[in-house]
Amino acid sequence: YENGYKIVYGSEEFDRLVHPIYNSTLLMETLLDILPWSAPSGGDGANTNTTIHTTATTTTTNATQMPTFKLTDMEAVVVYRSPRIYHARSVWHEAGKINQTFSEFLSRGLQPHMHVLGALPLAHAFVERGIRTTVLDMTGLPPDTNLCHAVICDVLRDVECNNKTQVVGLVNDTTQEIADGISTLVFNQRSDNGPMDLTTQQWDRIEQVMQDFDCGW
Repeated sequence: YENGYKIVYGSEEFDRLVHPIYNSTLLMETLLDILPWSAPSGGDGANTNTTIHTTATTTTTNATQMPTFKLTDMEAVVVYRSPRIYHARSVWHEAGKINQTFSEFLSRGLQPHMHVLGALPLAHAFVERGIRTTVLDMTGLPPDTNLCHAVICDVLRDVECNNKTQVVGLVNDTTQEIADGISTLVFNQRSDNGPMDLTTQQWDRIEQVMQDFDCGW
């Protein structure tokens, strides 16, 4: 950051900010407090109750000054996975039991993990904190788009990209160069834990219910 680079944090663990058993306010302030704030406590920094801003202010008074950093410099990017039912299926892959059908997981196993599906509540949490927030709807991405590249091209906006989906000069992390050319690799994809026992009508109905729920935000 001292050399003009941006700070980017990316993690699925951000959904803990909307998990009912966690202190979301404490998590948010802890997250913000690790950033290099340039304003003194009570100024343009993130939190008037912490000491990190005083430390940052001391840093800016040295001969080599830190670049200014304020809450308005931040942007939260929340990925809205759609169709929504595919996100629920992904949670089944991670949290479901072996040989558990998808319908069994939806009725008996999904509830403790509902916060994982809360992309819009998560976005709302950032907005409430005064943080500029972008919701990246995966429906609008071309097929086989690398999500990391999409974030860099569409959100950071100050890099050269091909068709706004591929960073020029950056190798796609889903491919590996080999002697005969490019071999496609697939990461972080799991098979179903048990039978996919929903009919097309049930699948579509669940998708509609999930979309209706999201409309509440």
